[in-house]
Amino acid sequence: MTELIAFTHGDGPASEWFGRVAVGDVCEVLGPRRSIDLRGPAGPVVFVGDESSVALACALRTVTGDVSLVFEARDPARLADVLAGLGVTGRVTVVAKAHDRVELLGQAREAAAQAPSTLVVTGDAATVHAVRRDSRAWPRTPGQVKGKAYWAEGRTGLD
Repeated sequence: MTELIAFTHGDGPASEWFGRVAVGDVCEVLGPRRSIDLRGPAGPVVFVGDESSVALACALRTVTGDVSLVFEARDPARLADVLAGLGVTGRVTVVAKAHDRVELLGQAREAAAQAPSTLVVTGDAATVHAVRRDSRAWPRTPGQVKGKAYWAEGRTGLD
């Protein structure tokens, strides 16, 4: 049996498929696909993502317990409820998605003040770019940066 965690937004191919699939449906599952290698993160990890990043955050927590999670969401209270329902608790911050990403970047920078060795950032392509760029100026720059855009406004077919 395979369990999937998904956030559907927009009307791309994955959102359409998740809208049709039901518990108990027989499905072909391919993978795992090459994405972000979570093996052996060096030291503490700061993870930044959005609703489309929840499954990876859950997987990361199975690899290391030393992780600070920072999420942006269109509905922060709802995402916080989902995370709590999945048992994702502890150092978790959820901020409102904003075009300028000021609050998200500030929360990521604050989480990084705890001496991160690895930064993992996924989700919206614009956010991945902004966080990677901002991390270069953090007082404690990450030793490793791993990023993956899952979606971009106006585009379909990303991971």
